[in-house]
Amino acid sequence: MPHAPLGTILRLNRASMLGSRDYTLRGDVAGKGYINEDWFVCRARVVGVETEPLRVVEKTKRRQRRVKRVKSKMRFTVLRVVEVGVRVPGMEEEEALLEVEEEAEPEVEEAALLEVEEEAKPEVEEEVRLEVEEEAKSEVETKLEVEEEAKPEVEEETKLEIEEEWEAKPEVEVEEKAKPDVEEETKPELEEEAKPEINAAIDRRNGASHDELFPSLQIFKLPD
Repeated sequence: MPHAPLGTILRLNRASMLGSRDYTLRGDVAGKGYINEDWFVCRARVVGVETEPLRVVEKTKRRQRRVKRVKSKMRFTVLRVVEVGVRVPGMEEEEALLEVEEEAEPEVEEAALLEVEEEAKPEVEEEVRLEVEEEAKSEVETKLEVEEEAKPEVEEETKLEIEEEWEAKPEVEVEEKAKPDVEEETKPELEEEAKPEINAAIDRRNGASHDELFPSLQIFKLPD
């Protein structure tokens, strides 16, 4: 049965004998020898496809030395009977109803599954959001821990770099940087030392005459 995949349910409608050892219903001998299919129901499910062992048949003819070998390896479908019974009045309607329900069962299951998914969607989104937040929080905490662990090392490296730069600078730059501070410190001392001389000069200037202040200047009197 090439057109019957696995799991297919087939209805067998040809039976030549039906019943038990005491009560047996046989097919019409005058006809094809089958029982009317409206009197019984038989369903079978396809459970597999198997192959028989390889058979080799040797064929010979008279007065010929040649032997012909025919190989055969047939495939057959394995069926498992799932339902056998005798029909009663009104059974056709029940069977039709069952067939309709079986056909509609996948659609009903799909609709129920979609409803369940829609109901559970907010909860799933909330769980996913919480998981994302937890992951982000853990990443931030890990980053902070790494920074805290690396902070002493970074400070030590920065300190060493500053010391190396300071040692590498020439002494002249150090003196130039220190010179303004020295001048600022010595300036008040120099002012204190020069203050008496400045006061004496001011006193002399105030008590001196014009000729003493400006000896090089000569005053010429013009005639009347």
